[in-house]
Amino acid sequence: MTRIKTLLAGFAAVACLLIFPSPLPAQDWEKLPNLRLVTENFHDADSFQVTDGKQTRHFRLYLVDAPETNAGDPTMARRVREQTRYFGLADAATTLRFGRLATEQVKAWLAQPFTAYTTGARGLGRSTEPRHYAFIVTADGQDLGELLVRHGLGRAFGVGRADCQNTPQAELRAKLADLELSAALARRGIWAEADPERLTALRATERAESSELAAISQSAQGD
Repeated sequence: MTRIKTLLAGFAAVACLLIFPSPLPAQDWEKLPNLRLVTENFHDADSFQVTDGKQTRHFRLYLVDAPETNAGDPTMARRVREQTRYFGLADAATTLRFGRLATEQVKAWLAQPFTAYTTGARGLGRSTEPRHYAFIVTADGQDLGELLVRHGLGRAFGVGRADCQNTPQAELRAKLADLELSAALARRGIWAEADPERLTALRATERAESSELAAISQSAQGD
């Protein structure tokens, strides 16, 4: 019996082996290999449907935000405006263009079967279908979120947590922030069209408006 328990513990310890060389046991993680992208109903670069041939699921990347691909309602328009200001761009049309570019690049990166790691945490959003946060690993072992940020097609932003190797969330965020800075300095992807002279002012405007909205919301709740 002791030997069987030891073997089972060993199997659990390699649950994340595809991406992590020395994983720690993480009983709450689910590993989903051999997934395919559902391109017929593709959302955007950081939120999309996948299938294993039997079941279709909708995943949202942890820790990374890619430019939106549409601004068809007021909520999305505000989000596109915030992204445009964050990247220091001239207009929303540029943000949307890079959102479409990021989407096409994700299709290429996920052209071969890939792997998802998820705990089943629910993600909020516009979609009426349930979606869950996940880390996505390409067929050649690269983290999809890191690829987006490294190529200037995303930013270090959003909901996060420690990964299945128990790498602290703070460390994951720090790495992505470094990748974002590197992409900006090299003017890769969306950063090629950023205006450094306007970026500070645009971000300040966004912070001021966000604070104003938060104050209005808080005041309304107190009534």
